[in-house]
Amino acid sequence: MRSLVLATALLVATLSAPAGVQARGLPLSVTSPVDQDTMSALAEAQADFAAQDYVSASKVLDRLTRSARFKDNSSAVQRAVWLMLASSASQTQDWPAARAAIDQATALPEANEDDWLARYDIARGGGDTAETLHSLAVIARRFPAALNRFSDNALFQWQHRAMGLADSENDAFELTDVLATTWTPRDPFIDRDSLRRVRIEGLLKRNRLDDALVSAREIDDPDTLIGMRADKRYDALTQAHPEVFDVKARNVARLARIDALLTAHPKRLSGQVARAKALLDLDRADEALAVADAAIARARADASAFEDTDEQLAWAINVQQTALNAVGRSDEAVEALEIAARVPEHGVANVSQTLNLSVVQLQAGRTRAALNTAKSVSAAGSSAYGRSVALWVIACATAQMGDLAASDLAIGQLRGLGADGVANLYVALTCRGDLDGAASLLIARLKDPARRYGALATLQVLPAAPHQNALDRRRDEQETLLRARPDVRAAIEAVGRVITYRPEDLWPARPSHAATGKSG
Repeated sequence: MRSLVLATALLVATLSAPAGVQARGLPLSVTSPVDQDTMSALAEAQADFAAQDYVSASKVLDRLTRSARFKDNSSAVQRAVWLMLASSASQTQDWPAARAAIDQATALPEANEDDWLARYDIARGGGDTAETLHSLAVIARRFPAALNRFSDNALFQWQHRAMGLADSENDAFELTDVLATTWTPRDPFIDRDSLRRVRIEGLLKRNRLDDALVSAREIDDPDTLIGMRADKRYDALTQAHPEVFDVKARNVARLARIDALLTAHPKRLSGQVARAKALLDLDRADEALAVADAAIARARADASAFEDTDEQLAWAINVQQTALNAVGRSDEAVEALEIAARVPEHGVANVSQTLNLSVVQLQAGRTRAALNTAKSVSAAGSSAYGRSVALWVIACATAQMGDLAASDLAIGQLRGLGADGVANLYVALTCRGDLDGAASLLIARLKDPARRYGALATLQVLPAAPHQNALDRRRDEQETLLRARPDVRAAIEAVGRVITYRPEDLWPARPSHAATGKSG
């Protein structure tokens, strides 16, 4: 809250200034006359701020706001007082008082992006997810340039969380609408197709079919297109305009788009990562591996080769291991991720790549190593989703080792994560061979509008990988059995469909692949 403390100090300095003197960045109306009682209270509070006695400052300011003459002050003066009170209450983590004060400040006509950013911070500090989202939605709508104060990853995380808040649907749509259209990410290669899909869902609910079609034409991520074709909520687009959802054509266009961006942003390692991923999605794993190998070699040989090496090197190694697996070099894939897991993430232990390593170890049959790796990730050091990844690996690994009690414990903990653990709970249940449990969970996800898309995407039948591991084969077998169950089939048909894709549906001519039940 230091920024709010500094802002309120600036406001007080302005209020105390001689007539005609204005602090930088504040409206002239702030310098309007202030009655002596208000000025005395502000001076006392300012002295408390200087002494870092925020409890005393809060008492002084609270008493001032309750005085009979407080509302006689201009709205600019009232805003200054409410901001100071929000700041002092925040410093003592009195979140209800801080929230009450910042609500008053943001209701005034002088409220600006800094006030709403403070409201976001206070809501987040108090653990109020819905209010945090509301503040972020207002910032996105009224002060879109202020979104640059957030990292790309933070905005994606909030948008994802918003999808699960049924009572905040309008705020979620407003935020998604801006992120999918007018927002300019710091990383030009970031994939916004998941945002576009959610925006389209909101547009269709609002009968804005033309806008939805415009947004759909921007989507070129194959997984997003496959998921939308499976979900009947998008039928107004997918059935009426099948050419927009031609996975193979859009896949090819995606690579061309990334290549054009690379010309404009040659020093972005994220661009090389995006290109390698696009090649993998075109079944060109050998080329993807060559791109990843070359980029990683450049980054290691020359610290100035890319401007985003610190953020992207581990992800480049991650896509390298995916390509290694795709060409049948699974042992080298594990070794690559062991390296990636040691690359710091924002200066701290790389939780994301450690979790990825545990999954790849499990896929490679290194069950005990996978278990130990997953257990090394502390709950405190990972997000709820990250914790769910660790738990499904633990549940699956312990089941394979015959420790069903430990597996049951991990599955119970997965259930305890609620919405954050649903997708990986399903993976754990299929690994255990618990078809009844997996079917029950799958049907519940299909009935839940917020979870339906992910459930349907999981059930689509894609060409099998040429070097498929035993774990994925087992999951495909389980999902084939699930799709055949009458209860699951009925739940699918009520809201979507299962489409079987041949290699030629997804990729330009390549060596033939046997079409089996590989899930996406």
